[in-house]
Amino acid sequence: MNSCAVQAHPRSVIRFSSGPACLLVILVFVAGVWIGAPTVRSQGEDTYDSEVAKANDLLRRRRYEDALKGYKRANDMRDKKSAECLLGMAQAYFGLEAYKNVVETCEKVIEVAPGDVQSLAQAYNFQGIALQTQAAVKDQKNWLMLRLYFAKVSPSALNCQYFVTTLVSLCSSWVATQRE
Repeated sequence: MNSCAVQAHPRSVIRFSSGPACLLVILVFVAGVWIGAPTVRSQGEDTYDSEVAKANDLLRRRRYEDALKGYKRANDMRDKKSAECLLGMAQAYFGLEAYKNVVETCEKVIEVAPGDVQSLAQAYNFQGIALQTQAAVKDQKNWLMLRLYFAKVSPSALNCQYFVTTLVSLCSSWVATQRE
């Protein structure tokens, strides 16, 4: 018998009949399993790479919330230790004006990639820019609140020289106290 048929015997023992056709079927099956295994592993790699590519594209199109979600999904695939994803998340947070989150995410990059000089440089750069921007936004809010205060106290004061000199004096003294 030269076919590769499975024969069942009365004692439920399954035997393959021998022959070149049966050997060929077994070799094809083994080769398929051997070749297919790396494909499964590379699909996970492709998923991570494609997720990062999608997030990069969303970031470029200024869809910061969607980009942030994409970077988080990709980072989860790497046990939350992907410097590339964390830097992308920092950029997305910056676009969302969430400067505190930018600083925190950059701290994670510094922890995750201590030997990667390029990632460290980018993390320190984003962190510095976020801290400066955060301080500038805070100063603008304080300036606006001070102006609104004077408008309530004396609406005519906004149009006179006295207001300007008083405001400059108050701001200068406030800045001096903040630096101490």
